[in-house]
Amino acid sequence: MAAGELSITTVTAQSERCVLNGRRVSLAPGVDRSAWCERLTDPDALLADARQVHASHSARIDVTQIDGTAVAIKRFPARSLLQRCGDRYRGGPARRAFDAALYLQAHAVGTPRPIAAMDAAPGDETGGWLITEWLASHRTFKDILAERLTRGGPAPALVALLRVVAGAVR
Repeated sequence: MAAGELSITTVTAQSERCVLNGRRVSLAPGVDRSAWCERLTDPDALLADARQVHASHSARIDVTQIDGTAVAIKRFPARSLLQRCGDRYRGGPARRAFDAALYLQAHAVGTPRPIAAMDAAPGDETGGWLITEWLASHRTFKDILAERLTRGGPAPALVALLRVVAGAVR
């Protein structure tokens, strides 16, 4: 496959899966497929004007503007050989997070809108990338759960939320 060549492998009701430069890519419904495929042929160019907002052992998050929209680019660290072998079957952490975000949105749980996920290419030393809209006021699920527990929120509402989230991480 030539550099920048796109190969469609699967189109589902939830997302479009393809291979781009040896990387498995998932695109959210409603996303401009041709524009994002062009951007993802050179993912490092997406970071040219980005600012880092989070870094830890599990991921780095940068925020940038693309076509006037603030987006978050979550980059996962390199995975071990054994982990990469498992990722070939179940998808890497970026694709699993992308699928979970689509699931949560479908079940009316507030989450930043997923745009794309890109797994590492075979033999690539980097991890995958997850691209979502950036919500400066967004709180993590952990923060929301802690607030509801300490506030003594209604147990049925909390249990209902946990059931939906459990479905996303299966």
